[in-house]
Amino acid sequence: MRVTSIDIYAVNSSNVCSLSFRDPTSQNPYQVSGIGGLDAEEIVSSYYGASGGSDDKYYRLSLQKRDIVVKIALNPRFALAESYSSLRDELYRLIASSRTGALRLDFKDGVNVVASVSGFVSKFESDQFAKQPGATLTISCDDPMLRGPERIEVDVGDFYQESPTIEDELSTAPHGFIFDITFTSNVNDFIIGDSALDWVFILQYGLYGGFNIGDTIHFSSEHNAKELYLSREGPQLNLAHAVAPLSIWPIMFPGTNDFVCSPGFEWTSISYYPTYWGV
Repeated sequence: MRVTSIDIYAVNSSNVCSLSFRDPTSQNPYQVSGIGGLDAEEIVSSYYGASGGSDDKYYRLSLQKRDIVVKIALNPRFALAESYSSLRDELYRLIASSRTGALRLDFKDGVNVVASVSGFVSKFESDQFAKQPGATLTISCDDPMLRGPERIEVDVGDFYQESPTIEDELSTAPHGFIFDITFTSNVNDFIIGDSALDWVFILQYGLYGGFNIGDTIHFSSEHNAKELYLSREGPQLNLAHAVAPLSIWPIMFPGTNDFVCSPGFEWTSISYYPTYWGV
């Protein structure tokens, strides 16, 4: 991932601070003098599933909470009446202007945002008496993964309904995704797994009358946004009670993702955010 600058936004506010990496003319009042926490410092493995025909076990890799430490060199434009003190005050205002308390870091290649991450300022340090005054922000990110700015919509028009393949050529890390399906037959269960059946996710709905033609399932395994419900005439119906024991919630991996599904439905939509370990 190529990054030439970073913008720090106050969430739900219009305030932004642009930090440059390369600024030969020294016109940017805020410049990055150092930054840490952008790599995958501690990768944690958690049990994901086991192959039914062997002793192979599968683990999903993830990160702990990420702390990003941004060292900012202050570069006042004295002709514009800026000072080291006023630039520090603007950083304080940026933090305080977030209505949710959160900041978003946008990593940019030129003018294009390539990835973002959000968190809360846990520390603000200012070396006021240094020869070159600056500030250091520590931003704690409970969701440590960097994500692309736009959701990728998968073209489901040419899918083999029961054996779809999804190519994620951007991500460098596993991630959740969203899909919607509509039933074309009356069936009791819906099953989705990987092509080797190393894991399966089963909705057992026969005890509740089964799925009817025209029913729609909405599924999400995205971070902090798991959703699973049925839409038919009337209110949405939560399907958490229909998830079979030992079911593995589907996620996507970088590269090729081959799924197999039970029959009787058609894909309505699939989407995800490209997800990255770090910069």
